[in-house]
Amino acid sequence: MNWPLITYLCIASQDELLVSNVLSALALRRYRPKVLGHARWLNFHALRFEQLQQLEATLIAPNHVQPDRPAAQHLRQAFLQRFFTLPGTYAYIGYDTLCFVGQQLHKHGVYFQKKLAKMPPTTASALAGFWYGPWHDNQQVTFLQLHNDATLISTLAPPTTPQDAAEHAST
Repeated sequence: MNWPLITYLCIASQDELLVSNVLSALALRRYRPKVLGHARWLNFHALRFEQLQQLEATLIAPNHVQPDRPAAQHLRQAFLQRFFTLPGTYAYIGYDTLCFVGQQLHKHGVYFQKKLAKMPPTTASALAGFWYGPWHDNQQVTFLQLHNDATLISTLAPPTTPQDAAEHAST
């Protein structure tokens, strides 16, 4: 394998042994392509956070909770007072989803799903947000970009129309 030609490496696995072996092989060869992986890697015992930072890995984090947002902090406090435990990821997802659906019902009525295709991306209380477009599925994706000095959180949404998506796929 010609290592210097590889500039990006997408490891589409959540298997701890496989991921740690591939990243160790990169480290042994002192080769550092841009690495794309899954946020579940942060929970792997065989990987250190510093190792991912050194690789400047970008992790796809579909359910990343942003606890510094005011609404997320309010949900955390209310949940803690009511249930005497901290909310899990599913509590944040459920809260954001119910708020989004409730807002759309209030704004567009019971057939709000017909309006989703024309709706611009929206932010959520704790998650990245919602954007359905013509795909009938949430297209908002959160990425964690790990660098030596900081962790950047960014969201990515696909092209706005199926024609744009086809053009994007062909490039």
